[in-house]
Amino acid sequence: MWNYDVTIIPREYTKEGIAKPLTSLGDFIDQNPDIKIVSLTTPDYLGFQIHHEEILALKRRGLLVFLDAAHGAHFRELGIFNESADIICESWHKTLPVYTGGSVLQICKYTSEKLADICRMLRAKLHTTSPSYVTLSSFDTTIDMLENNKINFLDVAVQINNIKFQHPEYTYLDGDITAKLTINVSPKYFEDAGIIPETSFGRWTNFIITPFNVDKLPLIEEILKKAKPIKRPVNIYIPKAPKKLPRKVKEDAEIDFIEIEDSLGRISATDVGAYPPGVPVLFEGQKITKSHIKYLLKTKDHSFNLVNGNIAVVEK
Repeated sequence: MWNYDVTIIPREYTKEGIAKPLTSLGDFIDQNPDIKIVSLTTPDYLGFQIHHEEILALKRRGLLVFLDAAHGAHFRELGIFNESADIICESWHKTLPVYTGGSVLQICKYTSEKLADICRMLRAKLHTTSPSYVTLSSFDTTIDMLENNKINFLDVAVQINNIKFQHPEYTYLDGDITAKLTINVSPKYFEDAGIIPETSFGRWTNFIITPFNVDKLPLIEEILKKAKPIKRPVNIYIPKAPKKLPRKVKEDAEIDFIEIEDSLGRISATDVGAYPPGVPVLFEGQKITKSHIKYLLKTKDHSFNLVNGNIAVVEK
């Protein structure tokens, strides 16, 4: 959005389209010495984290580190709040009792006040002058609950781990100490019983479990007693990302919305991807390939930036 020169960190994925852990960024930084800022997602959509030491290694190189910790708002309550980064963005509405859209941008106390002022300035460009005061009030309530130890995620982690122990016939994808429960079972078992998961993809069904819905875990366990695990992997090949972001589409470009099947060779007018992994697989200004089309057709029910199932392309 700010027209930075962006280099994309190459990621590897399993056959099911699940991101493999980032183990070392040292070689990547050595090959791209001009990089000044690194943006990382941790924990990711499934709860997997980038190791604290990896972030500190970037800081020791003099880089500014931004963390998208949307799914980690509850980590502070667990005592694992990551203060090694310069800027951290958390979506409190995902795992804490804050209303939808309630997110925070935090500047590390060891970072310069000037950087904080720059962030305040850029934030003002993006935000409405009429915020939801109901949402802001829910922040106050949540902060009070956190300060007075009225939120207990350790108990949630214990109960989630107990389900995993009681049902070893299933496979679980979630990272450690998270509010996620991802199981290799069809969502239809749950939906037929009136239980709506957070999401489903391939053979996996995902739930977000917090202190505010943990009392419903026995309902999930009852379904697991009757359901059957899906053992055969569903292959989801994720197209390789370009090394550099393509050029942005010109502001005066004519945009057309067409079916995915008809988009081969056209130029995408926006970033498109799916959750998980929650990152674009097709970038604004990039030519659409057969691999993109195959992936988007397979993931269109949990994708982002499609419009009524159609893809936005540059008309000419």
